Amino acid sequence: MKQVFLDKITGKIETEDIPLPVLSGKGCVVNTQYSVISSGTETSLILKCREGKISKIKRMMPEDGILSYLKRKIKSRSLIKSAKSIASSLNQESQGVSGNLVPLGYSNAGIIIENDPKISDINIDDKVACGGIRHAEFNYVPSNLFTKVPENVDLKEASFSALGCIAMQGVRRADVKIGETIAIIGQGLIGQLAAQLARVSGAHTIVSDLSSWKLGISKRLGAEKVVNALETNAVKEVLKFTNGLGADSVIICASSSTSRPIKEAIQMVRDKGKIVLVGDVKIEIPREPFYEKELDFLISRSYGPGRYDQLYEQKGLDYPLDQVRWTENRNMEEFIRLLSEGKLNVKDLITHEFDISNAQEAYDTIINNPNTTLGVLLKFDQKK
Repeated sequence: MKQVFLDKITGKIETEDIPLPVLSGKGCVVNTQYSVISSGTETSLILKCREGKISKIKRMMPEDGILSYLKRKIKSRSLIKSAKSIASSLNQESQGVSGNLVPLGYSNAGIIIENDPKISDINIDDKVACGGIRHAEFNYVPSNLFTKVPENVDLKEASFSALGCIAMQGVRRADVKIGETIAIIGQGLIGQLAAQLARVSGAHTIVSDLSSWKLGISKRLGAEKVVNALETNAVKEVLKFTNGLGADSVIICASSSTSRPIKEAIQMVRDKGKIVLVGDVKIEIPREPFYEKELDFLISRSYGPGRYDQLYEQKGLDYPLDQVRWTENRNMEEFIRLLSEGKLNVKDLITHEFDISNAQEAYDTIINNPNTTLGVLLKFDQKK
């Protein structure tokens, strides 16, 4: 089967033939139909590789980072054995794939071709949306990383589920209440979805971006006020929109090498309001304005509770609903339900489709046209 990788040395996209996955536990094997490229996370990594900003050792480490890798190794093995293992990983290839290649992708949808009989509510041929799963023709998906897709939801739309969960978790962290005003900085895929989810939650929305084209889509999809931050002072527009009060919460979905989005958010938000960071920006928090306004600064970590917990994600051990209402999987279920009920529109976010064999072209399109590209799908052939 074919799978998409990034060469961490050259920054090029490689589509490799690798062995088919096997059913290895509480989960299913899915024949992927569509996979969405994360235009922020994935292209940022590509550009860093091409610019030589990732050290040789880091390039050889797993994608969740050197510290996480060290912690896992040291926790399960002696320090000496861990050091030997790390050294070995820098010089060896694994499973026929070059050590320079890192798998890409985390949001897709497809059809079950093999399932664990212990999971009673799924069957072969069921449509499912998957989170944390790669751009590959076939994937083994643990039980907490997929949810069933009803017949009235197209798999193209369902493939946005993981991205939708990231946006949903950001909105949940803001604890949005009916009638509140939510300002959203950045109108890429996550920002677009966050704006829709805030509106579904009963909030008034004002969004800002540097692209008039993206803001036009935001307006069509329900944002009450859009602001081009290149042409207008976004802080003044938020204050004007809220009659001088300021937004109840500001959700930052932008990417920036500086802390400017945070500093703007401080000026936009009301006293005792919240700033939620979803995007990748430099964190420099000035104490004085935070103290004077008594603000809350919150980080939103990916899809929701369960993320990065190996027992939850890989072993299928769930958290009790009465203790953790909205887990990673339950967020995914809710996103699909909102699609099914017509309360979210992701169809209008799709700008391009590419066959898996043209993956390099897909990524180049995003990198070369960042202000006119949103949802870029990789399409796979059904090979049951």
